Amino acid sequence: MAGRHAILSPSSAHRWMACPPSARFEEQIPEEASPYAAEGTLAHELAALLLSVRAGLYKGSQKELNAELGRIESNPLYNAEMMDHCESYAEFVAGKGGEILIEHTYDLSEYIPLSFGTADATNLCKETIHITDFKYGAGVRVGATANKQMMCYGLGAYGAAVKKGLAPGTVSLSIFQPRAGGYSSWDILTSDLLEWAEKEAKPKAMEAIAGAGDFCPGDHCRFCKARTRCKAYYDRFADLKNIWDKRQMTESDTATVLTYGPLISSWVKKVTEECTARMSKGESIPGFKLVAGRSVRSFRSEDDAVDILLGAGYESHQIFEPKLKSLTAIEGIVGPKRFRELFGSCLVTQQGAPKIATESDDRPAIGVSLADEYDN
Repeated sequence: MAGRHAILSPSSAHRWMACPPSARFEEQIPEEASPYAAEGTLAHELAALLLSVRAGLYKGSQKELNAELGRIESNPLYNAEMMDHCESYAEFVAGKGGEILIEHTYDLSEYIPLSFGTADATNLCKETIHITDFKYGAGVRVGATANKQMMCYGLGAYGAAVKKGLAPGTVSLSIFQPRAGGYSSWDILTSDLLEWAEKEAKPKAMEAIAGAGDFCPGDHCRFCKARTRCKAYYDRFADLKNIWDKRQMTESDTATVLTYGPLISSWVKKVTEECTARMSKGESIPGFKLVAGRSVRSFRSEDDAVDILLGAGYESHQIFEPKLKSLTAIEGIVGPKRFRELFGSCLVTQQGAPKIATESDDRPAIGVSLADEYDN
């Protein structure tokens, strides 16, 4: 994974193509670290290492390999589940054959000005280029179909293939996301990919570089760093403001609340977090101040607390609370494969309580009678 980011990075192509001025807007806002990003970075490091070994590209000794694996496994974010998923990824990529490029950075400026990006894995074959992106996140499933990030990588890989004397007619794009549904793949003819670059990507890139075009809020705003300061994002809730003057809400108004409610909640939470951070650094927000949060008591030393309690005559069973870890935590400890071997016939799946989803959701609707079961 590259340590630097392009102004028009492939990973944000879906955003700057839909909302060109967002690229320059985001440029003004510093990156924020997160534990999820740190976990993803570790998983990518392990995945790349295992793939290099499986593909015969690892140049170090067995001792050096063991040392690298040991360093990764000693990281608090590592668990057996990560090893299982990374091994599956390495097997998936290696099985496609051809010349394998691991975490190769492509200069995309021929097609998209000021753009470059690092593809996790590329298989250069005579007739088809295979590009695989490893996503370790478990929250949001990402599909490969017409995925603009992957299409950008495809442009870079095609250029690399041509320089090697290859003339592939197809680019196959795969997203390997083991904790969110497995993998998805999508093929596109190189002629169609190049046409997309010329007619869609390049014009939008020119707008984005100039900071031109209109701000256009939508689903692509989800991970935009600028959404807490974007007036256009705020204006997308105009339909809710129209309800305020009514004495009684219609079913259509209720649907509007259900549509925008979760978006507003996550947006307000993000705005609050950002403002708290800014005020902690001395900035001021008119009408607001920082106050001490709710205090939490804790033992200065749990070992000393145990000694005091045992010395006061309390029994171990009175002060300790042994408890089995959650199913998800145990699966992470033993790994998915071993978990299935151990508990394949011992698992019970309980249906979750009904929840509202949009009609575009892939899940089937449940009947009223089934929903009633949760009220009894």
